[in-house]
Amino acid sequence: MSVRIRLKRMGRTNRPFYRIEVFDSRKKRDGISIENVGHYDPYVADDEKKVTIRTERMKHWLDQGAEVSRTVREFLLARGMIEPSKGRPKKTEKEREKKKKRRKITGRCKSKRRLKGLAAKEKAKNRPKAPRPKPEVEETPEEKK
Repeated sequence: MSVRIRLKRMGRTNRPFYRIEVFDSRKKRDGISIENVGHYDPYVADDEKKVTIRTERMKHWLDQGAEVSRTVREFLLARGMIEPSKGRPKKTEKEREKKKKRRKITGRCKSKRRLKGLAAKEKAKNRPKAPRPKPEVEETPEEKK
């Protein structure tokens, strides 16, 4: 069973209040939870009282391998309970340019129509222009004399 720590919305209309709860990852947002480990009230003026976390229970679930939602991760980072993840290393400028060129060549882009239009323009630029035939003008009988 995959366990996830996330927010559960409570409160009334236009006045939300969230509980920080441990869920089976397959349950819906406001479904039945395994355990309540804290709460978050966005309308409290004092920043220290906005988020309340039972640290020993939170550590227990983190040690068990529970995944954490993005919002709860921010709360835990602010309290120093978890370390920030480094994520993927950033790509260099050369790598980004190489990927853009590859997209143009293979046609993998958000807008295929745009790419087709760009390809047609490129072809038109590279195509040699054929000389246009000059229209023949008939001479009038007066000009022949």
